[in-house]
Amino acid sequence: MSRQTLTRREMLRLGTLAAAGAALAACQPQVVTTVVEKEVTKLVEKEVTSRR
Repeated sequence: MSRQTLTRREMLRLGTLAAAGAALAACQPQVVTTVVEKEVTKLVEKEVTSRR
């Protein structure tokens, strides 16, 4: 079994990727959902025609 070591360059690359991911996650907009219940009334006019 061979053992792989993490080089300094690979460590810096992983750290940079982690920092970039954290910065992108922090820049996400906050999602605020509010539900507003509102009563809606409509005036309806009905035209009545009489057939004769």
